[in-house]
Amino acid sequence: MKKKFAFILILSGVIVAIFCSPFSSYAFAAETDECTLSYFTDRGDITVSVITKGTVIENFVGYSALLYSGLYTQSDILGKTLKYTVGETGEEISAPFTVNDDISVKISLEQSEKTVTYTYAYGLNGKEEIEYKIGELAEIPTYVNGIKIKNGLLYSDETFTEYAEFKEYAEKDVTYYPLLSKTIIITFNGKSYSCSYGSDIKETLKTGTHAVKTLYTDEDKTVIYDKKALDDMTLYGDYVRTHYSVTFVNGTTSHISYVPIENPVVTEEIFPKNMGTVEWRFDETQKLDFPITIDDDIVLYSSNGLNNPITKSDRIILYSLGSVLLLMIIWGTLYEYRKSKKKQKTEEQVMSSVGNTDKSIENIPSQNTSEIRGTENSSSGNTDSGITDNDSAAQPQSPENEDGK
Repeated sequence: MKKKFAFILILSGVIVAIFCSPFSSYAFAAETDECTLSYFTDRGDITVSVITKGTVIENFVGYSALLYSGLYTQSDILGKTLKYTVGETGEEISAPFTVNDDISVKISLEQSEKTVTYTYAYGLNGKEEIEYKIGELAEIPTYVNGIKIKNGLLYSDETFTEYAEFKEYAEKDVTYYPLLSKTIIITFNGKSYSCSYGSDIKETLKTGTHAVKTLYTDEDKTVIYDKKALDDMTLYGDYVRTHYSVTFVNGTTSHISYVPIENPVVTEEIFPKNMGTVEWRFDETQKLDFPITIDDDIVLYSSNGLNNPITKSDRIILYSLGSVLLLMIIWGTLYEYRKSKKKQKTEEQVMSSVGNTDKSIENIPSQNTSEIRGTENSSSGNTDSGITDNDSAAQPQSPENEDGK
């Protein structure tokens, strides 16, 4: 019994020791897919990053990282090459390399008289080169071959599909493909077309229904040209059918849609949205039930939604009626305007006549009063008969009085 108790006690102690040990977390920790990649120099740490195991490192950190760390200045790196070694072993390594475990990379700066060349390719075979000391600050030129670089854009190859990462500090020889602000003239099968430098020539030549599959530099069509528009040149090739056109006509307005020859089905989805048409038909008698399958370019005409579509003669009649209606509206407007002006003029004349009459009436008593006042002033002493000279003047003499004289 004592032996059994002692065994249990010892086993418990072992278990506690294992779990409490500082190494227990490593012993029982689940495996992780991450690891650490760090860079350092004699002056201190540069960068530390956590990455997934199996990651391929295409490029080491370079001069920019050293300057960004604040441990180095531009004069410190000028004329210095960078050497990379594994911190633990001192083994020199080069990119690309695969990281499968934690690793520390030491960066060493070594004096060098080496120069590097930045090449800027243009046209079919042209190039401009700029030399820099190792570690020297480089700049993107404004012009190449006397032509301005469009928005400072540089590409990694002449397909102009992937932007290039510009190396701000010269480390190694590199070639860039600048996008130039230049118009290219392509003569294709005797006809001239213009397009932008670096653009896809086939896209320029493409129509709504046809495209050029292969470009050739010779008339016999034996030498294939598969580059972008890099210089003025003459090319040859054949058009192939890619789509059928569907032209919608509504009077003088038309709209063109396209359906691919692989699935040449006309559905209501391609109908023009802004033409206000009830139906689309081939002619006056043939009504269509969409979707329809076609095998050539077609023309559809607008319909009034009745038995027949709107014909040319219908449109002439509608336009004529519309013109007559417009003229009637204009005539009616002018007639009402003239009628209104005439009425206004008559009213003004009536008001003018009434005003003149009122003034005449007001002037009559004014004149009599003046005459009466004048008589009073001339015969103010005659008052014996009880009738004033004013009254005598105001009243005419009777015939009897005239005979008495």
